[in-house]
Amino acid sequence: MMGLTGFTYRDTKKIYPDAVQIYHFWKEEVKKRKNWDYFDLKADMWGLGGHFDLIVRKVKNFAEVFDINLILPWTNSAIAKYVGNVSEKCLFDRKRFKNKLPLRKLLKERLDLDSDALGKYSYCFNAYKFLKSIDFKVKEEVIECKLWDSKHIQKLFKIIEERAEKNKLFQKLYTKLFLISAWFNHNKYLK
Repeated sequence: MMGLTGFTYRDTKKIYPDAVQIYHFWKEEVKKRKNWDYFDLKADMWGLGGHFDLIVRKVKNFAEVFDINLILPWTNSAIAKYVGNVSEKCLFDRKRFKNKLPLRKLLKERLDLDSDALGKYSYCFNAYKFLKSIDFKVKEEVIECKLWDSKHIQKLFKIIEERAEKNKLFQKLYTKLFLISAWFNHNKYLK
């Protein structure tokens, strides 16, 4: 996932020399689907990777923090079967580029909430700002992580840290480097 939600290929190679270039793979995958419409292409290319990673991760994190037993629709065979049998025209409108039609209808009927009038919202919080408040812990996790070459990661981390003060891309790299390092350092399945 480097590039979309991760590091650039060049930076990835610095900290993980076995990394491979993935741009050409995805370019070929798009070519295979050149006659697909927007909805099918987006669902196939983004839904399985990018959106799943970006959106479902937020829901899982929320559930974890509040100790909620999260059951996603596709993990329940009855719900998955039901949704799989719902007519496409009930789920989205290809001409008007509208999705989640049952949810839109429910919000309008039950809460008098017109999602079309509201526009699109997204959930986010500034992870970088939060991590800067525990900067000592971030440094410790990254520098001590056995995934990275200790000499190179200290130089790279210093560059990222300095540039992150004014650059959102480096703020994302700072955050991702911490998340990968902390995951590797504390993952019970890797021990």
